[in-house]
Amino acid sequence: MPDPIVGQKEIADRLRVAPNTVYQWGKRNLLPPPEGTVGGDPAWHWSTIEAWAQRTGRLPGLREAILDLLMTVAASTSPIANHLIARGFGRSIPQVWRALNDLHYEGLVGRQIPDDWCITDMGRQVVEARRSGAARLWDDNAQIPAVYVPSVAAGKPGPPIKAMRDLVGGAQAEAVHRRVQESLRERRPRS
Repeated sequence: MPDPIVGQKEIADRLRVAPNTVYQWGKRNLLPPPEGTVGGDPAWHWSTIEAWAQRTGRLPGLREAILDLLMTVAASTSPIANHLIARGFGRSIPQVWRALNDLHYEGLVGRQIPDDWCITDMGRQVVEARRSGAARLWDDNAQIPAVYVPSVAAGKPGPPIKAMRDLVGGAQAEAVHRRVQESLRERRPRS
């Protein structure tokens, strides 16, 4: 298969970042040197950008990679983070920790004794739906809006997840909604 030539717009699309982000990376000399130009704009082979993104922890899909990893093993934060950072899915343990906490807050991962993260039944359903092609999640598909829940580390809970019906169906969605509401009530400071 030929190695496609990509410009800044294609890089932004493939790495799931804003076009201005790629422009800023170029201005700050964070991108590899251009391998040519197309219409006067810098251009690269996709393999060059993909290798750079993996080296620098800018590959998209951290949340999906966490769920895929937890489908095979339960582990604590540091081993999960080290594994994913080595594969280019993050740049720091705190970044992976925030993603794990967001997934926990959304009910897709849980904790087991003594200090391991594990995938929940709902998380398994999400992974299986994504693998079967029945659903593409988060910012991969405009028909299923990105699930945005601020990190628990930010100090305040986010709004209830409105896209849950798109992720799971029927009675399962109602059960998840009840769990999220209970979690929000538990997190609110008591007066």
